[in-house]
This record gives sequence, structure tokens and C-alpha cells, in this order.
Amino acid sequence: MSKKIEAVGSFLIVTDTVSGVRSPQPMPLKDMGWNDLALEESTPRIVFETNMFLSDSTEYELYPPFLLSDAVDLNGDAFTKSSFRDFCTSNMGKSSGGSASIPTNDIFNGGFYDYNDLATTASPITVTTATHTLLTNDGAGAFTNKTYKPTGDTDVWDVSINSFDWSELKLGDMIDLRLDFDLTTTSTNTEIEVDLHLGTGAGAYKIPFISELNFKAKGTYKVNRFNGIYLGDANTLDNGGQFKIMADKNCTVVVNGWYCKIIKRG
Repeated sequence: MSKKIEAVGSFLIVTDTVSGVRSPQPMPLKDMGWNDLALEESTPRIVFETNMFLSDSTEYELYPPFLLSDAVDLNGDAFTKSSFRDFCTSNMGKSSGGSASIPTNDIFNGGFYDYNDLATTASPITVTTATHTLLTNDGAGAFTNKTYKPTGDTDVWDVSINSFDWSELKLGDMIDLRLDFDLTTTSTNTEIEVDLHLGTGAGAYKIPFISELNFKAKGTYKVNRFNGIYLGDANTLDNGGQFKIMADKNCTVVVNGWYCKIIKRG
């Protein structure tokens, strides 16, 4: 059994190819949408939604959900996730006023990674006076979480070289980063700065995360900062990035980790 999905005139038509039965009350395409999360279930489903004031039960009577594997286009070719999304954005991506379709590049999605370090808990990083020192993260801590990463991606942090790797992203994507570490000072009035170094190996530049932060007394301090970047050129996209700390007096760092929110365009 399969379900043929078509845009007929200005209406969404779903036809059972065995019985020949069509949608009982076709809805205007401009009023229709789809549930993208249902496509990412372990068994992908097609669930149509409407922005009209209908109850869920009425909505499901008009277009009962069915498996993606049962869906075919007007030529009888099986839909994939990608081709179904293309069909929807081309035909349903309209405002209630019937404006032009929303371009795929204007659709946003994403997810997050949380990389928790283990090694520096036992062996803190030594920061020597006036030296840019790399903040490492082995991603082996108990609180590392990559369950909710963006669809189709695997990682944005390369533990083998302690560097971000944006190769699974593309120009126009955005990344929000939360940096979290414990700093232990051994001298009074210790001042630090932390930057995200980008464009490594090409047109190097840096984004300040912490600037001229002074710790007046000796001790251990929790440090947490949040900032964001965007992949606006090939230099940034292709050359990863690293967190580096510099201090005016010797100190040590235990990296708790960093949280990375990925916002993908298109």
C-alpha cells in the first residue's frame, strides 16, 4: 500500500493508490505544513499539520499520519526525507496571504553538543605567565552529551587535536558557545584573558570571551562565559578554532567543558 502525495491546483491531495480514495476534504496548500520531528523518528512518519482552527482529531481525519516508506510522488517514485521536505517547502511554504514559497535557505534547524572534560580534573593545565595556553577537552567526562546533535552531524569538536571542526556545517551557520572552567591562582591580583582563536593556519583572528578579568586574592574560582560566532567566510569555516588562555601570573585551569548550540541555515 502507498500514499500518493500531490499538489493539485492550490490543494494538497493524498490518494491511497490501492483503493483510489482521496483526502476526504482537501485543504489549501497555503494553510498546510508538516511535522519535521516525525520524519526523524526511528520509523519516519509523515504527519501533515494545518494552521487552520481545527482540532487534532479533525486534522487527522483529513490527512491521517502514515509511514514515509509508504509515500510516493505524483510519478509513483518513493519519497525520501530530503525529497519530501523539498516538496513541502516548495508547495506549502506560503503565508496565509499566498506569498511566494519560503526559500530553503531561510529555514533554520539545529541542536547542541556538550563536551565535558575528564583529564584536567586529575592533571590541571599549567598556565605560564604571558603565554597563550591551549585549553584542552577530551570529551570523556561523564556529562558529555551528544544525544541532541543536529540531524546528520556527528561532531564539532576534534579531541585528537583539541580543536573545533566546522566541516559538517556550512556558510551562514551559527554557533553559540558556553565556556566553563575552574581557575586556581597562586598570586594576588592575577589577571586573565581567554579568546577563541579562529582561522587557524589561514587568516588567523580571535574572538574575545574574557578580557582583563582580575582575581584579587589567591584561590580557586569558577569561570563561565557565553558568546557566539557565525561562519561568514571560508577562512572561518575551514580552519576550526581553539580556546586559549593567557595570564599575567602563573595559574592552573581545570576545564569543565563547553556547550555548543548549533543553528543551521537551510
